[in-house]
Amino acid sequence: MPKHGERTIQVISHGPSCLDGVMAAAAVRRFYQGLRVHTTLAANGESDRVIQDLKPQMGSRCDEIWITDLSWTSRETAEHLNAFARDGTRVFWIDHHRTAVSRSNAPEFDVTFAGRVLSEEYSAAKLTFNFLRQMARDRGDEGRLRSYESFQPFAELADDHDRWIHHVPGSADWALAVQTLGGIESYREIICLREPIMSRKLKAALEIGRGAMDKSLEIANATLVERPLGNGLHVRSACCIGYSSEVASKLYEGQNRTFRRRRPSGGGGVRGGRTETRAGGTPGSTAGRAAGEEHRVRRKSIHPVTSPHWFPSDNALRANI
Repeated sequence: MPKHGERTIQVISHGPSCLDGVMAAAAVRRFYQGLRVHTTLAANGESDRVIQDLKPQMGSRCDEIWITDLSWTSRETAEHLNAFARDGTRVFWIDHHRTAVSRSNAPEFDVTFAGRVLSEEYSAAKLTFNFLRQMARDRGDEGRLRSYESFQPFAELADDHDRWIHHVPGSADWALAVQTLGGIESYREIICLREPIMSRKLKAALEIGRGAMDKSLEIANATLVERPLGNGLHVRSACCIGYSSEVASKLYEGQNRTFRRRRPSGGGGVRGGRTETRAGGTPGSTAGRAAGEEHRVRRKSIHPVTSPHWFPSDNALRANI
């Protein structure tokens, strides 16, 4: 139970095992180091329920609510957040998904926010870091600002992978480790790190993830079927067991004009699916670059499926730290 008068921060971020959602939550936790921070990672379909279930901890009030890398659809959620705001809670919302940006004026988002950032320019983790860093600057809090700057490499890792840039060495490995270990366990590891060097637990998860991804890719290569469409495009279809985004990226390696979709498997407990990739054009061509840029935007809303060996519960995952 929090001490009387102790400030409490509630964070709800995208999960259950999304690198960007985990890093965005960790960005808030690092900024408020020393305070009581309650973190919940919720899947897209759980956001309304998780937010509406939010209540102050016994014996304390909720000073701030941060919702990162996540949106919602219900007007009741807006009413719930507004009730907090009327009670003095500062509500912040930061998201980069087009589904949120394009609906920014929808009635379900009619909330008295203390701060809101909706932008596709960067990932949620980088948007959150930039927002909090500017907050420290505006407050003239030089001590917090100097300490917080050390988190920037973590935010850059998440941004690099989430926007599928892959110019930062190791960003894909971090995403693989997080989705293998699970969001909350990864969050607990990351908030203890001073620099972006994986802990033993994250490294172990990475090795397990690599093995599982290799098996999934092996199945994809064995089931790969390609057929021409007659317009210069080819369709590549394959089955895989988890890691569908990573598998698809291997299937269209060397192609610029690529469009991918994932269809879930017909049944059973294994989280797999069928990946279809349409590829065409030549690397470096104008049409190829344009389509490649469109693909990078589209795939931001497509989250990899984790390994069945480590897949956490579909229920929202929480950490009280």
